[in-house]
Amino acid sequence: MTDSAQLTTVLERCRQSGMRVSPQRRAILALLCATEDHLSAGAIYRRLQLAGQSVGYSSVYQNLEALVSKDFIEVLADSQGNRYGWRSDPHHHFHCTQCGVILDVDLPNPAPLLQAEVRGHVESCQVELYGVCESCTTQT
Repeated sequence: MTDSAQLTTVLERCRQSGMRVSPQRRAILALLCATEDHLSAGAIYRRLQLAGQSVGYSSVYQNLEALVSKDFIEVLADSQGNRYGWRSDPHHHFHCTQCGVILDVDLPNPAPLLQAEVRGHVESCQVELYGVCESCTTQT
């Protein structure tokens, strides 16, 4: 899905839920849909400022929390604090232990494989992978 298609989809979901799509909220969603990175609220604020968007830091944070509360974007907590990404569909993550980047990873659902091990019903499963990303590997 292209960045603009992703943005259109998430904006439509916001509208269907009754959430107002302010210019600031649209700018935040456009930024998140245009990057594969998982960004902190501070990084989102700085990128919006550099792009000439008129938005305050508290507005960025409040909009992120509102979008997370409706599952329109995801939030990941790591050693650097909360990081936000646009995807809310089931997927997994790769964390680079050198530069801190978090990448989305599409893997087959491991829940059926784990079903027998837990001897119960697995409703969801999140895989977090840790290692060194390709960029860091080629720099060494």
